[in-house]
Order: sequence, then structure tokens, then C-alpha cells
Amino acid sequence: MEVTGGNSDAAVVVALFFIATLFTPVRLRLQRFVDRRFQPARAAHAPHSTSPVAHLLRDLKQLHDEGVLDDGEFAEKKRELLARL
Repeated sequence: MEVTGGNSDAAVVVALFFIATLFTPVRLRLQRFVDRRFQPARAAHAPHSTSPVAHLLRDLKQLHDEGVLDDGEFAEKKRELLARL
């Protein structure tokens, strides 16, 4: 089984997972935008936790869960975001 090259199944699978990992935060932000745009009544009655800081905290947690941020980076950025409240 070939690991590199255009015909490699392993290379295709790795590339697919890499692309999916990169675009998940973008997809989530886009979904929130669409939800707010096309369901404004629901967004207007949403609880206070939909603040921009809360969204950033969720995104930060997701990056930590995916291994993009280590524990120290996550804790530092979390403190910075919570200081904004």
C-alpha cells in the first residue's frame, strides 16, 4: 500500500481529516450567522449566554478539545475572555 502520491488512500483520508478539522470552527460560525439571520425571533429570546464572549469561549473549548490548544494556552485565553465580562 502506497502512503504518498495521488493514488494513496491513506493520504486522501489524512487530508480529509485535516481539512475537516480546519473548517469546523468556520462552519460553526457560519451556522450561527445563518441561525441569527433566518430565525431572528428565536435569537432575540435567547438567553444571555449568547454573548460574543460566550461564543468565543465555546470556540476556544472546541479548539482545546481538538488538541489545537494545550492546557496552558487554553487557560490563558480563557482568563483573557472572562476578564472582558
